[in-house]
Amino acid sequence: VADELPWPLISVSAVTRDGLPDLERQMRLAVFQGVAPASDAPLVTNPRHKNALLRAERHLTAAEAGVASGAPPELVAVDLTATIGALGEITGETVTEELLETIFSRFCIGK
Repeated sequence: VADELPWPLISVSAVTRDGLPDLERQMRLAVFQGVAPASDAPLVTNPRHKNALLRAERHLTAAEAGVASGAPPELVAVDLTATIGALGEITGETVTEELLETIFSRFCIGK
């Protein structure tokens, strides 16, 4: 059976903990292609969260550039508001129409 598996067979003992380092190494290879993230690096697993973080970064960078170039505060505030909105999508403080559509398409609510 082991010859038919697409991954290596790893024997593990919960009692003696034998094989756990090998299992951890294989899991790291499978998940991170051999490169585990730094322990202090955030791991974003939800594509919606990743997109929101990228938008927040874009708007925050634009706000920073606006301040550096002497843009009117009202224009900088637009990017800061967009940054807060993008982060709010992750924390649940901001609910977009797209998120509501996703929720209602994936879950049967009220039926």
